[in-house]
Amino acid sequence: MALDRSKFRKIVESPFSGQEYEIVKISYSLFLQQIGTLPVETSKTLGEQLAAAGEAIKSKTDEDPTFAPRLIQFYLETGIVSPRIFFGEFEDTPDDQINFKELGNDVNWLVETIMKFSGEIGIKKKMGEISSGSGTDNPGHDSEAVREAPVGDSPEGNGPPQP
Repeated sequence: MALDRSKFRKIVESPFSGQEYEIVKISYSLFLQQIGTLPVETSKTLGEQLAAAGEAIKSKTDEDPTFAPRLIQFYLETGIVSPRIFFGEFEDTPDDQINFKELGNDVNWLVETIMKFSGEIGIKKKMGEISSGSGTDNPGHDSEAVREAPVGDSPEGNGPPQP
């Protein structure tokens, strides 16, 4: 049986810059490890586990102002195959990489796109419902499929940045 990398990778195009990115799925357990909530207690229901992860993120964000930027960096470093994102100074950026400071609106779009492709958007949504008290104790998995976005107006309707 031949390896089919397309099952694990996807080429997406930013609606903001028009840049194509090759992304990969990130396992939820790797994400939990990154935010420091592993090991997960198997005796807890999924709802309890998600609530604990949501609380850990909120707590760490409140306590450490560098946590959210590090989480974004984790998604961009781990979830993008090509082009690689460089997090240093402009003048040190390798020719085959994009400097993080140049990404503009692509940053949040990339993180959300990687989360969707990884199946984490449904989990993130459930985490919000659980922490607000509107979720159930055993949420299902309802992630949306990633669709390639054409260049042009953004989903918010404000269009791509103008030169």
